[in-house]
Amino acid sequence: MIIDRIVRDAVSQTHGPTQIVILGAGFDSRASRFSHLPACWFEIDLPAPAAYKQEVLAKHGLESKAATRIQLDLITDDWVGALKDAGWNPAYSTIYILEGLIYYLTTEQG
Repeated sequence: MIIDRIVRDAVSQTHGPTQIVILGAGFDSRASRFSHLPACWFEIDLPAPAAYKQEVLAKHGLESKAATRIQLDLITDDWVGALKDAGWNPAYSTIYILEGLIYYLTTEQG
């Protein structure tokens, strides 16, 4: 709820962030729940979990175009380049959400 409030309040400001990037998105539903906010959403996750999420959403008729989904490995792939390719603009302010991902990383990866 705290992250939801921070995102909602920030994006609702006159000159608030216009892009939201969720790193390790998993089954995060913010892009769908907050699709009414004036922001572009980008979700990044590993290919297998991202594909599974898409499959489950489609199975239940919950597909949403609220977010651009990017399938890659945050450790080994160029996620900034992938974001740019997907339409993210580094000149615009961005909120990054990194929730529930850190404990999957080893000391060497972090």
